[in-house]
Amino acid sequence: MKKNIINDFLHKTTTRIVCDEIYVGDVNSQLGLKNKHLAKTTADQHWFEFKRQLKYKSNWYDKYFEVVNERYTSKTCSNCGYVTESLDLNIRQWMCPECNIQHDRDINAAQNILTVGTTGLAFGKIS
Repeated sequence: MKKNIINDFLHKTTTRIVCDEIYVGDVNSQLGLKNKHLAKTTADQHWFEFKRQLKYKSNWYDKYFEVVNERYTSKTCSNCGYVTESLDLNIRQWMCPECNIQHDRDINAAQNILTVGTTGLAFGKIS
């Protein structure tokens, strides 16, 4: 029964969010499965299935779908491009030492994924 509820949720959600353009980070869920603290959370989130459904529904509705390399997306300031070399997973907010902008880690990563996807530029470099 739980599997049916999850599948229903995934189908309804992915159908609702398919729009003109979708960019997703190339999340390597296998890395999360190797980390004993993240394994259950990663497995329960069904990221692979979510991304698979977004891709096929984008094709079905003739919409654009692209997987963007996530390298440094949460560690790179979306305002100035400064890269923070060390940012532990438990740090959810950080301030850029270059431009003093406060970042939420996930929102910053999403902004960087959108920039890379729409421009083809990865922080001033062609990706």
